[in-house]
Amino acid sequence: MIPLDLFTTSFATAVVIVVSSTVFLLETVVRRESASGRYWAAAYVAGILVTFCYVAWTIDRGLWIAVAIGNAGFVAQMGLMWLGCRVFNGRLGTVHRIAVAAAAVLTLVASIAQREVGDWAGAPVMFAGIGLFALLGALETLRGALREVFAAWGLTFVLAAAAAYYLARTLVFLTAGPESALFNEWFGTNMSSIVTIALTIVAVVSTSVLRVVSTASPPVPGGAEADRRGTALISPDTFRAVVEDIARRSERAGAPMAIVAIRIAGLTEIAKAFGQGAAELVEANWQDAVHRHLPPHVVGGSLDESTAALLLCASDAADAAATGDELRQGLIDDIVALRDAVLPAIGVGYALAADHGYDADALTSAAADAARLSAADSAMPVLQATN
Repeated sequence: MIPLDLFTTSFATAVVIVVSSTVFLLETVVRRESASGRYWAAAYVAGILVTFCYVAWTIDRGLWIAVAIGNAGFVAQMGLMWLGCRVFNGRLGTVHRIAVAAAAVLTLVASIAQREVGDWAGAPVMFAGIGLFALLGALETLRGALREVFAAWGLTFVLAAAAAYYLARTLVFLTAGPESALFNEWFGTNMSSIVTIALTIVAVVSTSVLRVVSTASPPVPGGAEADRRGTALISPDTFRAVVEDIARRSERAGAPMAIVAIRIAGLTEIAKAFGQGAAELVEANWQDAVHRHLPPHVVGGSLDESTAALLLCASDAADAAATGDELRQGLIDDIVALRDAVLPAIGVGYALAADHGYDADALTSAAADAARLSAADSAMPVLQATN
């Protein structure tokens, strides 16, 4: 290996990262409608921040705060790559964003607390964070919508290679130490810079293609763009607000009202028996299927990850039960039509204002409980909520 001084290595890495990231960012401005692209763009911005921090550190080795910020930014960068993959697959939640933020803060705190150590302050936490998020990102590319796109294989390679390298780097750092010949030869700054340059180039090409796919192609089933194009149910908070408003007006007018809930169950069992991909296929598509089969002029919303509901002006129990049963049959037909899909338990329950009053929370909770009992029953009957 040709020996390079620290500044030359850092400068070469900076040039590749800044140029590659800038190209991606400029393209993202043109394709702003790509939700996953925005997360990947944020990852590349974090990479530019990391680069400037480390270059500043090579110029003035006393800038320990630059090391701390750079370490935290590096973990955030890999975490954002993972979040972008989850967005593409339509599986991003609040807990995932919190996990990335918490890991970055933990790395920053560890680096500041260990600043007396010098160059490797907070390194074990940083290495482990990068390796973990890279591994999660690689696994995410093998499921859902990303699995259907050939270009995702490049991102799989990048993230898997980064995971293997940084997990090995963590292990060698903790066992042999940063002063060992093994660490300096294969896991020191020079070698990690070479690895970063190579992986960055592949990552930018792969994510650029994926971003184009997400905006220029028809929505992939289970992908985030399917939600963006208007097939998803309204959010739980919005649905609850709508129910409260209509319930007040129905009560004043003495009009009939009902909440019908539909619940899927058994995804854990499907994942164990048929693989995680089969469960995720149902999880990613069932709410869209419910939306497609809603009766005209009926409001439908999500209650949680397993339960959806619709608001009816049902005159009696038979009307509510018939609507719920028709909706379930439409959901079954759509799930069965999916390739490699496994049908989950689907429960339907309903609650009438005539039985439970016009309290939105009481009505919604009663219908959801009835749907849960229906899904747990092997016959899966349409159940009316009881007082």
